[in-house]
Amino acid sequence: MGAPIDDEGALEIASRARGTPRVAGRLLRRVRDFADAEGSPVIDRLAAARALARLEVDEAGLDSLDRRFLKALIENYGGGPVGMDTLAAALAEARDAVEDVIEPYLLQQGFIQRTPRGRMACAKAYAHLGLTEPPEAGRCAGTGRSVREMTLKRGGWVWIATSVAVSLGLAVQHLLGAPASGLMVQAAGACLGAVLFFLLSHANPPQRAAVAVIGLVILLMVVAAPLAMGPELAGARRWLLLGPLSVQPSMVLLPLVIWLAAARHSGWAISLLIVATGGILALQFDAAALTGLTLAWLAGHLPSARRDEAHVWGVALGLIVLTVWAWTRPDALPSVAWVEQVLPNAWGLGLWTGVMATLGALLVITPLILLARGSQAALSLAAFYAGLVGAALVGNYPLPVVGLGASLVVGWLIALGLARAPYRSRPPA
Repeated sequence: MGAPIDDEGALEIASRARGTPRVAGRLLRRVRDFADAEGSPVIDRLAAARALARLEVDEAGLDSLDRRFLKALIENYGGGPVGMDTLAAALAEARDAVEDVIEPYLLQQGFIQRTPRGRMACAKAYAHLGLTEPPEAGRCAGTGRSVREMTLKRGGWVWIATSVAVSLGLAVQHLLGAPASGLMVQAAGACLGAVLFFLLSHANPPQRAAVAVIGLVILLMVVAAPLAMGPELAGARRWLLLGPLSVQPSMVLLPLVIWLAAARHSGWAISLLIVATGGILALQFDAAALTGLTLAWLAGHLPSARRDEAHVWGVALGLIVLTVWAWTRPDALPSVAWVEQVLPNAWGLGLWTGVMATLGALLVITPLILLARGSQAALSLAAFYAGLVGAALVGNYPLPVVGLGASLVVGWLIALGLARAPYRSRPPA
């Protein structure tokens, strides 16, 4: 065709061509036309992704008609089973066209299933459209269980792990001498976090970059508020006083920041806001949060970044520099036995206390891994809390959930809800 294209551009087209040379050729011709219109000298991955987005061909190779089929099956008929004649009428398409053109690829890829009673949507269809399965969702081939049953089973293990982690944390804090008032606030934070978990588990990522940017700006302002309004403790300003309560906004809101950054393609605006977030954490002398944010960016963005996406690599370098600087600063904050250095203090108290604290620390990360489901957002959140746990092991920082700190508990449960929320891979900028 005489179209200049690099390897990554070809791979982008091939990945959406359904494994069919005829489809690949058709897409290449259309992408070439878009590239010519834009004046792109070479069809690279970004140019191909932009053109394919305009053609409404998504990462799974589905076009607008495929998605109309799935939406009609799920939204109009509750996921099925429903007969082909009914579906064809809903789409205003001939039955033969639906059976011969639309249905084969959806069946092959596991989006739908044929049953004696009609077509049914499987888990992959709900996940791809970012929809939550209703309790009456049907069974998928080869599982012997309904999709909802499988989701509930995994969700049940997550809730068991979450409940055990919170309970172990309260027990360890009590054994280390935490006051009863602090334990009550911690328990209240867990209850509030559970409510937010349920609310955010149905959140959809923003479909417009402007919405993500505005959300990040608002969150950034709240995270920065302690620098202007918060009390100073040994040179650090991380907290806001709400009556008798001390709240650490960064620990509550950083999961939302990470989720929003992962939900959209990391363009320059979002990248600059993430660097600004790192700068604020550095001014707050919070090496633990900076470590978590850096690991979240490295885990969630670098694996899929192109060599020429300078903003992605620039953010990684900037966060690493800020993290190293924060760790080199002497930490003058006084250590509290049931907040910081919890693991050494627990092991010093006795074997069983140490085992409980260690198990609780492991369970902080385990539910996020169980909820990951291959999504970039959940992977970033798991890396963030791995960074917090690691920082608590080597520095004078709170151990999430196991150490006393209601803000950390609320933020952790927010992260779990966001990790469970429907996730779409990032659209191109």
